This record gives sequence, structure tokens and C-alpha cells, in this order.
Amino acid sequence: MIGDKHYNYIALSSDVLLVKIETEGVDWSAYIGAVPGICHEQEYMIVAQRGNKVSERLARSYFSSDLPWRN
Repeated sequence: MIGDKHYNYIALSSDVLLVKIETEGVDWSAYIGAVPGICHEQEYMIVAQRGNKVSERLARSYFSSDLPWRN
């Protein structure tokens, strides 16, 4: 289905996550944010909703094999 969101995250430290959101068939973006560092499996959604968007260059450096081709 077009529009389904897929998430992937990387812990840059115990309390900082980098989260990639890919909307199937549309686009992707990545966000960074601070979290309590207790359970990343739940905390990544905080960053996805309230984090600061990062540049495409930074996102590609962390998620390069995971990102779709974009013109």
C-alpha cells in the first residue's frame, strides 16, 4: 500500500537517536533527538514525532544502504 511508513533507528549514544522514516512509494527523511535512554524500541517514536530533521547528507552517511534512490 502506498503511504505506509517504515522506521529505522540508530543509537548515536545511549540518549540520542537518529530515526529514518520512509513513506513507501513517496519519500524519506531522518530526524535526531534526545531520549531517556531506557528503551530505544519505544523511544524512537518520540524522535520520529518531535525530533529535528537532519540534512540529506547526514542521513545518507548513516542509512546509505537503507535509502531508496532519489533524483
